[in-house]
Amino acid sequence: MKLYPLLPSSRTTRNMISISRRLRISVVTPESRPLSGIIILANGTPDDYVVTILSHHLDGKKIVGITKPQRANWIAVFDIIHIYLRYRVDKLVMLIDQENEPLDSLFEKIEKKIAKVANITDVKKYQRLITYTCRRHEGEFRLTVIINGLDDYRFKRHTIEDHLLKAAEVFLGIKLSKNDPKECWRNLREEDQYEVFRKLSKTASLDKLFPQQIKGLKSLLENSSH
Repeated sequence: MKLYPLLPSSRTTRNMISISRRLRISVVTPESRPLSGIIILANGTPDDYVVTILSHHLDGKKIVGITKPQRANWIAVFDIIHIYLRYRVDKLVMLIDQENEPLDSLFEKIEKKIAKVANITDVKKYQRLITYTCRRHEGEFRLTVIINGLDDYRFKRHTIEDHLLKAAEVFLGIKLSKNDPKECWRNLREEDQYEVFRKLSKTASLDKLFPQQIKGLKSLLENSSH
């Protein structure tokens, strides 16, 4: 899957290009048409690195837009959904960290926010992934929200780093010593972090490490049913 940055001069774009060059993978593209959907990153790094690597393993013919909105927090991103629908796409995927909020509470908060900007006609849940079929005056669209985090660890909060730390355990045999995933990941040596990214780029099947992310990103490759 190719990634077309909606904000070419952003830090997210620079990070995606940098990791692509370092790992020698071809993911970022200047081609913008036709877009199969748009990925919205509520958080910045290392989410941008992860999505770049996961996209490398998906259908290379499809082009998907990607952006990191300049918003104070992820909940505010729902207010600008209409901006992304102007790209004439009907599939959006948003990645957010669970942090320390219970999943049920998080899902409720998300649904209430979406209901303020669109009519929800269907909801499908899959653990830390939820898909809303919605309708606005622009037409019907599908919004899939991916909640980063794993139940494997008893961290005080759950983030994309949960998945990277599990990869560090699997690939490098690194044992975790703290209960904050972001702190654990920051404490890894830079060469170990890069080795995790390199191993991820070379490993074809990542469903056990990034189950909800893979499932959510694959939804962008599906043909529209309307």
